[in-house]
Amino acid sequence: MAGDSLRNIMMVGDPNQSIYGFNTSSPKYLTDDFKADFNAAQIRLEENYRSSRAVVRVAQSLDSTYTVAGQLAVEGYARKIVGDDEANEATRVVDEMTRLMSTGHPDIEGPVTPTSFAILGRTRYTLIGIERQLKDRGLPYFKRLSVTHENESDLVDEFQLALRVLANPKDGVHLGALLKRWNLSRPAAPPADAVQVMRQVQSMAALKKSPGCVAIADALAAVYAKREWHS
Repeated sequence: MAGDSLRNIMMVGDPNQSIYGFNTSSPKYLTDDFKADFNAAQIRLEENYRSSRAVVRVAQSLDSTYTVAGQLAVEGYARKIVGDDEANEATRVVDEMTRLMSTGHPDIEGPVTPTSFAILGRTRYTLIGIERQLKDRGLPYFKRLSVTHENESDLVDEFQLALRVLANPKDGVHLGALLKRWNLSRPAAPPADAVQVMRQVQSMAALKKSPGCVAIADALAAVYAKREWHS
């Protein structure tokens, strides 16, 4: 994705957080491959801001063998809230939010606002009561049901994929994603430059015969023409 010219890249990660090992995730992409590909210098941070001491103590009360790498820099805050039922639990959770917004917290710089909070639920249905409480109290919130980035339409998603390939013709990842969305086979040879990207997307759109695909190809050609005019 970096192409041949983009070399000033920083990768940040935690080799102890390879939670998707079952899906071929591995810390070696950070610790070995990235360093080799970009001749990158390694900077190691010893203070751990991912976990607070309070949260680690709760985790260790459940599993005495639980350990965390690095020095825990933040004391944090952990409190178990138990309600009589789902509605009462939601009330108590939002009560705690409003208390923190009123009093603040030493680990948070500046005022505590609704943007300081994230409320996680095992399923979307467990948060129905909390959502109702937030609405009733006039507290702004954003509900996210998916871990993926959400655009307004599939058309915008597909146009962004095409733009990524136009910016870097070697970006086979996003070209493959666009081909999959359009249900087309990968071409025998990848595009060598931006001109070939534009022509390939136009050819793909002609095969699909979809107004949306044609609109994406036309928009991509317009972006390319404007870029050439400015260069």
